[in-house]
Amino acid sequence: MWWISINGASCAFCPVPSDAAPAVSPLPQAVVGFPTEEAARAAQHSCLNDPLHVVSEKARCWRNGEVGAVVVMFPNPEPISEGQPTAWVLG
Repeated sequence: MWWISINGASCAFCPVPSDAAPAVSPLPQAVVGFPTEEAARAAQHSCLNDPLHVVSEKARCWRNGEVGAVVVMFPNPEPISEGQPTAWVLG
């Protein structure tokens, strides 16, 4: 799976595929895994550029598994780190 991390208006792309959801710092609202790198990059682009109503509809499809996506939600996300890169821990 290729993963993106979504936290508020921030959306980061994990540059390495992983079978399991990676640990992310800061802890996001969600990580979403996609079966291809192209799908993950397209999702990241959408999150960063599309209107909120479009992203919300796509996220509904991701949660329903309609595009082969895996969504992991976190109940207590950390604040977005301004100027700090997202840290990915694969394991």
